[in-house]
Amino acid sequence: MAEKAMKAVFVSDVSPARGHIYGLRVSSFARAMARRGHGVVVLSPTYEPEDVPVAPQDLAALLQSHDWAAPLFVTAPPEMVPHIEASRNENAPAPLRRMLTAYLLAFEGGVHGDWERGARPLARALAAEFRPDAVWAVFGNASTLVVAQKLARAAGASWFMDIKDNWEIYTPAAVRGLMTRRFKDAAGYTSNAYLHADIAARFLPHRRTILYSGVADVMAAPPDAEARSDRFLLTLVGSTYRDEMLAHFLSGLQRWLTTLTSSDRQKVSLRYVGIARSAVDRVLSRANVSCATETSGNIPHAELAQLCQSAAANCYLWAPYGFHHKLLELLSTRRPVISFPGEHDESCRLSREVKGELIVCSDEEKLIAAFDAIWRRWGAGDISANACDISRLNWDAGAEKLEKFLQSALPRSGRSRQSEAVEGLLDPLSES
Repeated sequence: MAEKAMKAVFVSDVSPARGHIYGLRVSSFARAMARRGHGVVVLSPTYEPEDVPVAPQDLAALLQSHDWAAPLFVTAPPEMVPHIEASRNENAPAPLRRMLTAYLLAFEGGVHGDWERGARPLARALAAEFRPDAVWAVFGNASTLVVAQKLARAAGASWFMDIKDNWEIYTPAAVRGLMTRRFKDAAGYTSNAYLHADIAARFLPHRRTILYSGVADVMAAPPDAEARSDRFLLTLVGSTYRDEMLAHFLSGLQRWLTTLTSSDRQKVSLRYVGIARSAVDRVLSRANVSCATETSGNIPHAELAQLCQSAAANCYLWAPYGFHHKLLELLSTRRPVISFPGEHDESCRLSREVKGELIVCSDEEKLIAAFDAIWRRWGAGDISANACDISRLNWDAGAEKLEKFLQSALPRSGRSRQSEAVEGLLDPLSES
């Protein structure tokens, strides 16, 4: 538990209700910080148009009645205006869209300024009524940083960025210098990988720390977990990025399948799970893969865990411009993990540190060899749970690092004047 209770607002452009990894990141760290004794409010957009947002005039009563053993989640509806809508209009002239995008990023609330505009009343109320010690913005777009920056300024608090994506991909080159100057008052940034932190460091001269996202407890396989013995199950999980890459993966699979007897091919099945289901279905229709296949969209973690723990191997496609958190999820199932057609050194190092089994296949030949080696192990009954242990990469361990990073910007006493002015608000936390 923390020695001193802190109040923090976490800002995200993805509603935790969405269930995506980025919504999961902010909500999971918020819950872990609450378990450490801190009062945390999560501010995000409404998820569905019919969702009921929190009215600013109702916030004070909500803060007083809330049980701070858990975070308080509040939402604000986006507020669209014509020039933001025009910046997203694919039928508008490209020069106009680029000009509007640059203007929005440099001087207004970013390309998702409708979210920033909609959040203003509630952010002002949070600054006045909650008076946070720190504000942490999970970067998915610049608009979230603007929300956090304005809230922190109004509250007299420090604010921090969470760079969970490749800064170069999400910020146009023409405005990176302007964005560096715009957000120079941030007290620092966290990142979900050294890869993303190192890229951001080219443009953001702030201090930083690395916070790997945790893995849902249900994903972690017990030491005695066994793969299915009646079927050689291969999974393919997550985004597929480019049809060409997926086609090469399926080509490698089919080339390996042709080395098996007809009866052995009947024992093999491929199951895809993820947001690219339509792309996978499209490429599969042309690939003529001679084993059973099944595809689905995203499924609950409990179902994904059961599926991956029963597989002989779990696979994913690698894109070089980002860190793939799904590697940690798949490693936790204690099964061999195949990455195609590459992986960063950071991911390979993490796999070794947690004693996982990551097989990086840079081409179809290596992919065929990996399938064949795992097939032989499976035939010999040797796909038992490996020794992978990702317990040190859980949300609670990350929250301890996040706590220290946020508190490092507070006065030496560990409590800001905001906390001292509202001693009663977190009394239940102080007593726990």
